[in-house]
Amino acid sequence: KGYFLPRPILANPDVRRVIQSDSVQALVSAKPTCFIKAKKPNYLKQAKALYKLNPYAAVEHGNAKALFTQAAAAKKAGSSLRKTIAKKGNTKGPLKQVKRSYAKYNKVVRSEA
Repeated sequence: KGYFLPRPILANPDVRRVIQSDSVQALVSAKPTCFIKAKKPNYLKQAKALYKLNPYAAVEHGNAKALFTQAAAAKKAGSSLRKTIAKKGNTKGPLKQVKRSYAKYNKVVRSEA
């Protein structure tokens, strides 16, 4: 008495048709467009990007080029860069760093032998 069975609201529930209807689509927000992510530069391969990040890298690259040219000139003369540094006794700038690196290298090689 006084009890009614629940009846379905839609007689034939076609969900796809309901979702695609104009009244529902007017209320749904538009699909976002895909954003292309900017590529992060490889600072080791792209010098301009590295200089923007670290301006002193330009100075370091210049010092390295100077060392390579000195090494090439020493090789043409028939001696190594290490020998020319030892003869000159020049310990200014990048040559001092090279001398230190050779000393460290010799210590490592001697300790391994």
